[in-house]
Amino acid sequence: MQRRVGVEDLNTAIDIALILAAQDKVQQQVKQLTELSANWIAFSEEKLMLSSESLLFLLRQRQSIFLRGFPSSDNEYLALIERQMGELKRVYIAFYNLHPGSSTV
Repeated sequence: MQRRVGVEDLNTAIDIALILAAQDKVQQQVKQLTELSANWIAFSEEKLMLSSESLLFLLRQRQSIFLRGFPSSDNEYLALIERQMGELKRVYIAFYNLHPGSSTV
């Protein structure tokens, strides 16, 4: 998971302890991934790929509406796009909740 780099991060020196901690964390994550079944990994990849393709399509549709002029708030198709994008966000959140990762090293 990515995080914003702050001034304190830039001013902090990188030492061997941080590097070793990062390497240990990476090894633990790799170990956890290798313990998952191939079916689970294939299922997850397929669902995330479908979600990404659907989201890209919806974003392009939304952009097309905006490029044609300012969309009306009662545009049914735009409301449908927004609703479907909300459902896709819930898919991403569900996968994130399965394994959130970490924002710090």
